[in-house]
Order: sequence, then structure tokens, then C-alpha cells
Amino acid sequence: AQAILAQGLWARTRDEKLFFCTMAARVRAVLLIVVLALAAPGSCGQQDVEQACVAAGACEAGGVDDASAADDPLSALQLGLRSPLAAVSGEDADREEQEQSPDCDPFETCENVASTVTDLQTTAKKKTKWIERCEKKAKQQKPLYGECRCIHYVKCVLLKNKWKSFNKESYCKLGDELTDPVVALSGAEAVTSNDAAQWDWIWEAAANNNADECGKEKEHFCALLCNPKCKRSQDQLHIHTKRLSDAGKGVRKALQTFVCSTAYTDGWANVLTQVRGALTKTVVNYAKAKFVKQTQNEFPKVFSQVRSTNAGLKQNIGISVWKVICTKSKKGYVILATTSFLENAVFATR
Repeated sequence: AQAILAQGLWARTRDEKLFFCTMAARVRAVLLIVVLALAAPGSCGQQDVEQACVAAGACEAGGVDDASAADDPLSALQLGLRSPLAAVSGEDADREEQEQSPDCDPFETCENVASTVTDLQTTAKKKTKWIERCEKKAKQQKPLYGECRCIHYVKCVLLKNKWKSFNKESYCKLGDELTDPVVALSGAEAVTSNDAAQWDWIWEAAANNNADECGKEKEHFCALLCNPKCKRSQDQLHIHTKRLSDAGKGVRKALQTFVCSTAYTDGWANVLTQVRGALTKTVVNYAKAKFVKQTQNEFPKVFSQVRSTNAGLKQNIGISVWKVICTKSKKGYVILATTSFLENAVFATR
């Protein structure tokens, strides 16, 4: 159990820490039950074991199934225990369901805090202090709430800072790695099949935003990504254009190998195994991908592909775009939809 907790110290995300903590707690619980059974061989009845199990927090009262009781009182099935992996998977599923709901947390409708933000901006000094306070929290990796989740909205929509043009459209360029719309749009979940086509251009704008590191000849070193609802720090759509980490290169290679093989035919495919295999330290519960062949250097219409009526994807997803090359005649992009926070895992740190 201590060794498992030690591994957890190196975890970089909340989900990873939860995984290791849950495993350690359940190992301790099982060891306690074993000790109780060995302390008085033959005298540890099913009721005693269940009480120990409940006391250890490893199962719920009434978790022992009398109908399926076996001779061994320490049977995991008899105790109603789940394996640590199964436990985490179940908790992830519960959290996944909550995060897919319209009112998942943390989330902020930035238009609702506009009046508060305006009040804070009565002087340049107040505005600066407010933004600095929020950005300090972000650097400390503290959860952001309220107006702090709307820094991008304030800069790009209210203050109209850093506006650029792309094919007669305006976008907000927050550094070389971030591309935002200049109107309120909370994230990918806010784009529907009705308006997907009008937002396709912003992905191509993002692809051109970090040309020095991720230009046309360097696309395979990079990826584009927007995080899912409730697994991001800002509730104004922002697309990252960044170089890949070693783990990110592993994801790209796994996706490329899959879509270039005969196992892939067409349309959206389940790539959970491929993504999990490349991101062994990141909890991933949902991953679907589609290959879009590149013709005449065209960039894929990302939102139209994701919100197509036959795509069948979840609404609260994060989206990433990866350049892949199968052959000279077969090259293009893989659009990956997940409900997990992948940013820290797939992108290189400066």
C-alpha cells in the first residue's frame, strides 16, 4: 500500500492521484481482512468478515451475497469487493456521467459575470489586479471559479484584445499557442450540428497560429486541442497549438498505425485501447477517432465532422487534431474525441 501511495506522489492529474489512493486504500482493507481471518483460523465467519469489510471501507453493508457464498470466507465475490481497477473504473464512470450533465462543475457562463467584470474594470489598476490574481491561481494549478474562469472571455470578447484576421474572420490570438473566438462560446460543447459549419474555420486559424513550431512542414510534431467541459480552466473556447511530448508522439503514432491499417475502414472508430496504451499515466474512459484524408492541402472541417448527425459522439467532449501520413497518396488528419483532460500529457512543456 505504501509503495502504491509513493507512485501516487508522481501523479500529475487529479484522476491519477485518485487512482493510486483508491488502490492503496483497498489493498489495506483486504490485508486487514486477511489478518483477521488468520488470527483465528476457522472462527472467522461470514458475518465477521462482512463487518470487517464495512469497517475498512472496502465494501458497503449488506455487500456479502449469501446466495452465492462459497466455502472460502475471504472470497472477493463473497465479500462483495471489487478489484482496485474495477473500483476506479466504476468511480470514473460515475464522474463521467456527472461531467456529461449540463450542470457539471466547475463551469461558468461568462456572459453572466460580465457585469461583475465590468465593475472590476472601472480602473486599469483594478482590472490588472483582478487578472493577475486569477492568473496566479492558474499558475499554482488551483481550481478556478467565477470570473477567474472567464479571463479569455474578458480579453477576447469584452476588451477585444489581440484580434487577428483569418479568411475574413476575426479571432483572438493569445500568444502563439492559443486561438479563441471573439464572441462568447464556452467550448466545443456549445457547438451544435446547426452551427458547426460556421465555426470550422477556427481550427484552420489555430493550425496557422503557431507557424514557427507547427507550420505545414512541422505539423506531425504538433497537435491542436481543446479541452472538455469541466476539465479546463477557462470557459471560453480556446484551441491549443503546441508541440507534442513523448507521450503525445506515442498517441499520434498509435492513431496513425490504426487508421493506416486494414482494421480501420471509415467513419468514427473506438480507439480507447490505442489511446490508453500510449497514455499509461492518464485516465481515459472514452476515445473515438476519425481519419479525414487531405486533398489539395485542405484542412478538415473539424466541427462539422464532430457534430455530424451520424457521428454519435457525446456532447461534452474535448477535440484534438493530429497529422498522420500512411503513404504518399494517403495522408491527412485524425480527429480524436475524448472526455479526458489530455493537455498536460500530450504536450511538451517549455
